[in-house]
Amino acid sequence: MDTERVPHEDKETKTVFVIMPFSRTPTRDAADLTEFFQTNLKERIEAETSFKYRYVVSRSDDTFNITKKIIRDLYTADVVLCDLSGNEANPNVMYELGVRLAISNAPVILFREANKDNRRIFDIDGFYIEEYEVTKYRPLGDYIVRKLKRFEDGRNVPTLLRQQRVGISVVGLASRAGLLGCGGQPGCRTGPPNAGTVSHRRVAPPRPPEDRLTSPRPTGEPPLPRVIRSPAR
Repeated sequence: MDTERVPHEDKETKTVFVIMPFSRTPTRDAADLTEFFQTNLKERIEAETSFKYRYVVSRSDDTFNITKKIIRDLYTADVVLCDLSGNEANPNVMYELGVRLAISNAPVILFREANKDNRRIFDIDGFYIEEYEVTKYRPLGDYIVRKLKRFEDGRNVPTLLRQQRVGISVVGLASRAGLLGCGGQPGCRTGPPNAGTVSHRRVAPPRPPEDRLTSPRPTGEPPLPRVIRSPAR
């Protein structure tokens, strides 16, 4: 079916949930970040008519509480966008990303504001993270649109973990979330070349950085971690 001929409002709706800082990054304040979300993420994606689906983009409120609603949004979202901007790992962002990896195996797209003072985020150092310039948002928008189209076409859906049960581990959760370069299958290397720290005897053929794999989202209600309080983002 030619999706461009289907009225945009008649397409099946998919949800995109955005994890991001609220208060500040090295070069932006709260107002800048809100404008970035509204204009360069939400409006950019929702206005794109070449998608097979119509996407609705949202983010959590600026709150001290990691609420049950946020946990459900992280679980039910068809795609999560995670902005890791900041010289250090943002506690709220990392918590929400961890929840997503733990309770869903649907796609996650990682990106981060480029800055010479950025420190390595050890927990996800083997995952592909798209860097963007705060003065050039268009390439980031194009990258996200391109990734969403790949998910729609099934080109990022692997045949992983269908015959083997993988426990709750860094490799297991990451592969289920679509962040490992070869799907987290036994005997493969994680992440882009020279970036991963997990290796086995057999190394999968290299893939382009954008070819992060994903797998279908499970059904049913997610387990809900207890509500906690955390510092403002």
